[in-house]
Amino acid sequence: MKFPSKEVVERLRTQYPEGTRVELVHMNDSYAPPIGTKGTVKGVDDAGSIMVRWDNGSGLSVVYGEDQCRKLATVKTICYGTEKVWDSRKEAMEFFIEASKNSAGSEFERYAKIYLELMSGNEICTDLQDQHICKYCGEIADGTEEDLLCKKCRELFGHALFSEL
Repeated sequence: MKFPSKEVVERLRTQYPEGTRVELVHMNDSYAPPIGTKGTVKGVDDAGSIMVRWDNGSGLSVVYGEDQCRKLATVKTICYGTEKVWDSRKEAMEFFIEASKNSAGSEFERYAKIYLELMSGNEICTDLQDQHICKYCGEIADGTEEDLLCKKCRELFGHALFSEL
């Protein structure tokens, strides 16, 4: 097996950071999880293999140049303070449209708000009224609509960065 260059390994680490959801396309191993199994990336090793915690409990890595997985287009919802990462926008939309059909009043408004945000293409959709999501980390922002940052990112990046903009 030929090992990838440091540049390739760094590119893989950028493309598949810890927490990324993936789906198995091909794995050349008799103990491989079934094709289509989903999992969460734990990291990329120095040989370019993507280390995955598969949803079925397997821990086999996706070997660079041999195996294949694809990134899932995930979306995060926050409803009643509970965060959930969905493996597909369609799956989340189906859930929240059904939930809104079976609810009324403020509960309906929460579900409908999340559904509309999903339709708008937001990466993070929340039922929180008059609150925004930090554009860097996805936490609740405490800034204005022009300055959507949470306290942690504001401290991390500093005020000087924003006064120059």
